[in-house]
Amino acid sequence: MSLKPDARFAVVLVSNEGNQAKTSNWTAGLAELNALGTHTAGVLKAGRRLIDFDPNPHLGGYITTVELQNTGAGATAWWFYANVAPEFIASKLKEHQARLTDIEQHPNGRFSVIMVKSQGESWWWYLGRTAAQVDTLAKKFEARVIDIETHLAGVTRRFDVILLENKKP
Repeated sequence: MSLKPDARFAVVLVSNEGNQAKTSNWTAGLAELNALGTHTAGVLKAGRRLIDFDPNPHLGGYITTVELQNTGAGATAWWFYANVAPEFIASKLKEHQARLTDIEQHPNGRFSVIMVKSQGESWWWYLGRTAAQVDTLAKKFEARVIDIETHLAGVTRRFDVILLENKKP
């Protein structure tokens, strides 16, 4: 796939130094979520894990992804599920003792998610909340937003959000 000359991306960059440094890769051009598979993404090179994906209607429906090195002491078990119901997600979270890291809602009301093995940290996920509700929940749990997606429910802006505990020193 070739990108349109006016294609633009928003990115977040963090320091990649010391023992936390990881090799990363990004793509813009997967034709469909099913190309990723429904467990570990078959299109990824060995030793990588998917950490973000976004369907992008501005790229003709193509998908952008971000991957991290997933080898050695820092390797983490992870799973990807495409076009599934919230009840399925909840069952897989329990089965894998995992937590969500990315969630994308589809027009059909189903979701695609990335989850990783939990390290015992506290976290929460909510669907269809208002901005005020997201703010209240983050304050209540002393948590930070690690993923947030927006959509319209009728004329009301709603958010699907993943919160992760703020570790105290």
